[in-house]
Amino acid sequence: YFEIIFLQDSHEYKMVKTLIGHIEEYDVDGFTKTIEHYGSIIRLDQWLTTILLRIQNNITQSIIQINYLSSTIID
Repeated sequence: YFEIIFLQDSHEYKMVKTLIGHIEEYDVDGFTKTIEHYGSIIRLDQWLTTILLRIQNNITQSIIQINYLSSTIID
């Protein structure tokens, strides 16, 4: 219980929580801005940066697929 309260006040927790919201909303710009914001506050190591870029690319690909499927349904 103590760890949960402690983690909720950390920059890392706030970053992850915000990023999850952007993923759920397919908000690539918000995702990118959040990474830039927290990257200026905390050090994002190479591994984390690689993972975040993969997630960002997946969001972008999902948006492309949704737009494609939407356009084919309308046609």
